[in-house]
Amino acid sequence: MDPVTLSLITSAGIGAAKAGIGAAQAAKGKRLARGARPQKEISSSMNEYLSNAKSAAASSRLPGQDIIEQQIGGASASGIRAAQEGASSSAGLMSAIAGVKGNEQRALGDLGIAGAEMQAANKDKLQSALLKYGQAQDEQFDINQMQPFQDKAQAAQALKGAGLQNMMSGLDSVAGAASMGLTNGAGGANRLAAPGTPAATTPFGSSTGTQKLGMTGANNSLGTQTNTQKYLNAKRKGFTGGYNDWLTQQSVGGGLNFSMM
Repeated sequence: MDPVTLSLITSAGIGAAKAGIGAAQAAKGKRLARGARPQKEISSSMNEYLSNAKSAAASSRLPGQDIIEQQIGGASASGIRAAQEGASSSAGLMSAIAGVKGNEQRALGDLGIAGAEMQAANKDKLQSALLKYGQAQDEQFDINQMQPFQDKAQAAQALKGAGLQNMMSGLDSVAGAASMGLTNGAGGANRLAAPGTPAATTPFGSSTGTQKLGMTGANNSLGTQTNTQKYLNAKRKGFTGGYNDWLTQQSVGGGLNFSMM
């Protein structure tokens, strides 16, 4: 197989391979672009943290407040009994009971204030918990959904772009090989150069044997001049027509016969 034909076959094969690889890359890029986004739930500890913060903020009662209230009531009852046992008059008894009840109300009032203060603090903690929970949700979305989606989108775009580039490159190679085949099939680089122009060269940059013989006008190995050599001799001796014109004159016997000149 001659080098030109081998080169054409190789170029066409490489071009077809590039086009096939490009098509495969483009198809894979499309499949990646259609991939499902991953899903992940917020951790159970974070959910429990927020739930506890909501429950604490909803109540104004202190932890163990029922027991404290019972203790306050028990102390009041004991004070009243003591007043009753030690009172020397009804007026003194009433005064003692009033003092016990007053102490009980102040204690219960202080307990209510402490509960309200605790609730206010718990509401502040709830706001902080909600903020942390929101940040956790944002981080969850970014890590488990947005980043994978962006990575897939970028990979898909890169694959599709590379695929299209390889396809176009492959098709260009095939088209170039076909064009070279047509050119060489029609005589291409080995055609006889038109009168007044340099002789054509082969694809590898060297003059063919026919061109070299034609340029020198020398006989071939059999000692007989070729038509090309005869035509060039005729040109040097005044023939002004083209090569086809010269061949026509030789075939019909018209005009001057420059082959013997």
